[in-house]
Amino acid sequence: SPLGKNELYQLASGIGSDCAFFLNSKPAIAHGRGEILESFPLSLSGYYLILIQPPVHVSTAAAYAGIDLLKGKTENSLYALAGLPIGEWRNFLKNDFESSVFSEHPVIGETKQMLYDSGALYASMSGSGSSVFGLFQEQPKPIELQSGFKQFIFLLP
Repeated sequence: SPLGKNELYQLASGIGSDCAFFLNSKPAIAHGRGEILESFPLSLSGYYLILIQPPVHVSTAAAYAGIDLLKGKTENSLYALAGLPIGEWRNFLKNDFESSVFSEHPVIGETKQMLYDSGALYASMSGSGSSVFGLFQEQPKPIELQSGFKQFIFLLP
């Protein structure tokens, strides 16, 4: 018989802490190790997303070893920050992994900057890397990249 919702979420969480997030195609804020999800009222419908994967591998363990979890704390709540206009996210919404990962793999930081140079309203490394994404209000042109990079452009539903 098909798995129930709770069984499916338990199975996904067993595969990886944040895998349950991908079972719903709705915004959520993750708690715990990423397995506890809270719905979040955010719509990116009509925006475009460019996802770029540079030809480098980032070790998740090394990425975690390179951050200071206490240093990354902010006075602003994620709820308040995500409610800001997307163009302002750049000034407040940070991926704590970026500093150490960009030091180890400068091409990832350069890729993020390419997204901003191409008109992204917001750009960030995804998780612990190496993929980087940018949000665009208008349909973007593909970015010219060196060999080995992968690039995907999506219109968000």
